[in-house]
Amino acid sequence: MGLGKFFECEVALTFRQQNLAAQYGPLVADCNLYVVTRRPRTYITPGSVPISRCGKLVGKVTIDYPGKRLCQRFRLPFRLAGEGRLVWCDDMPRDYYQIIDDKTGRLILHGDPWGLAFLGSEFSPQLAAHEVIYIGRSVGAKRERNSLDRIIAHDKIQSIYADHSSQCCDIFISVLRISGSSSVFELATPADFSMSRNLPELTGRLFGGDKTIYAEAVSLCEAALIAYFRPEYNTHHKNIFPRKPTKVSDLLTRYRYSNLTVTLDGGGTGIRFWSSGRKLSGFHRADWILPCPDDIPIDEFKASATQMEKSSSKVFSDVNALAHMASVTLAFVPVDMPDRIKKDYRQV
Repeated sequence: MGLGKFFECEVALTFRQQNLAAQYGPLVADCNLYVVTRRPRTYITPGSVPISRCGKLVGKVTIDYPGKRLCQRFRLPFRLAGEGRLVWCDDMPRDYYQIIDDKTGRLILHGDPWGLAFLGSEFSPQLAAHEVIYIGRSVGAKRERNSLDRIIAHDKIQSIYADHSSQCCDIFISVLRISGSSSVFELATPADFSMSRNLPELTGRLFGGDKTIYAEAVSLCEAALIAYFRPEYNTHHKNIFPRKPTKVSDLLTRYRYSNLTVTLDGGGTGIRFWSSGRKLSGFHRADWILPCPDDIPIDEFKASATQMEKSSSKVFSDVNALAHMASVTLAFVPVDMPDRIKKDYRQV
């Protein structure tokens, strides 16, 4: 029934570049893919956040859509504690918040206002939506770089920020982890036996520990997600992968794969991605039947690939259902202040 390649990707962390904190490094040590997204400008409505003496926080978040403004209330689902009265700092930039203890000056809670409102609104769909506008990778020749290395010094990301500086948008970066990788082989037609000739080598690669195999996986996932979302700022792979031969698609044809599937989910962050050609969802599945090798009858190849597609479809439908039921861990609350905030921070 063909030879299928399956990758699972999930969000490990979501943040704005200007809010990078030192503690992000270990969280993304094994992440070499990232997604740049935009959403309508979102901020806590000034003067809307009273904090009661018992630590209850309620507020109002504003979302500026083109031509309209949406305001909705939120309530933090836990109480904050301090020695004195807790104060919401009104002099912070719109894309960062701080809550301090007015008796000790201790920082109680801080981070991205969008993340706070998202948590306090019980993960409102309006706040969950992120439009995919760029997908990138960073591996290095010896897998010595992770996504943060690329993000910090990437001209394309700086260009995206510059293009949106005068627009009513917020730009976020979601770092992705490849959480699963597998090859599935099923026998049914004579073509399948022909396609199985590379199984010994594929098995050897699985246990060989070659770093280039991981780099190939990163390249395949990047190309597949670009071809699926067709982000505005990507050019390579967007219209040709995997139909036309490229250095990346050669990784598939070399071993005579019939199918490729790459999934992407929010990884417990609650984020839901969309693009101009893809509906808003917390779980995306990109499926392809790959080009037929020249030495295999196309009818037999298509029959094998179609059967493989049907077999995997049920499995990923169940995975999709589980993804929607998963608890949200909100993996974007920093434990340290970004440098731009830290240098201006003063104890009260």
